[in-house]
Amino acid sequence: MSRSRGPRCSRRRLLWAASGAAVGLAGCTGLQSDAGAHWREPGADDGEYERFGDGTESADTVAESDVDAQTDANGTDGDDDGTAAGSTDDLVVVPPDDEPEGGIETAGSVVLEPDASVDDNVEAGYQVVLEDEAELDGNLEAGDDVRLDPGAAIDGNVEAGGGVILRTGAEIDGNLEADGTVSIAEGAEIDGNVTGSTVTVAGDAEVDGEITETG
Repeated sequence: MSRSRGPRCSRRRLLWAASGAAVGLAGCTGLQSDAGAHWREPGADDGEYERFGDGTESADTVAESDVDAQTDANGTDGDDDGTAAGSTDDLVVVPPDDEPEGGIETAGSVVLEPDASVDDNVEAGYQVVLEDEAELDGNLEAGDDVRLDPGAAIDGNVEAGGGVILRTGAEIDGNLEADGTVSIAEGAEIDGNVTGSTVTVAGDAEVDGEITETG
């Protein structure tokens, strides 16, 4: 999946969010038995896992508010530059068509936007999202949930402290081990073993390995 490399994506506190690239940070501290519990559809209005850019507030307002709420929940205080080391302020977003050099390591969450590519390992303390056609050529370790949107691909092993969702056409070429629920949609593929508390394989989804449910 290696492609020509573009400029390196800097790690910074996110004070904006493109519509659809959102991670609901305000409610991410507790693990959920349902792999989809954290991921809300656009316009969701339950007050807890509100998605960025849902049209009810400006993206800046929602993103900054949620990051601050998570920082407070972690008991961390912001530094002079507005960030808090070790909190979900350490959110990394790789923009569309960007290919940062090297891997990513952060205490927060990671979002690979559509068509973004990372040619190394990713380690995140919280959630990880690969949006449409995003690619990771390396191993992924996440402290919470992982979601692969249609056409997203990981060429490496995946370890998740929460649940994992593979949507239609998503692929993992390696083993998947999750503490929570694993949901594999129709047309998704995993070329390796799958472990999760519960594993759901829909329709013509393919798993080329052993499936283990830990309950």
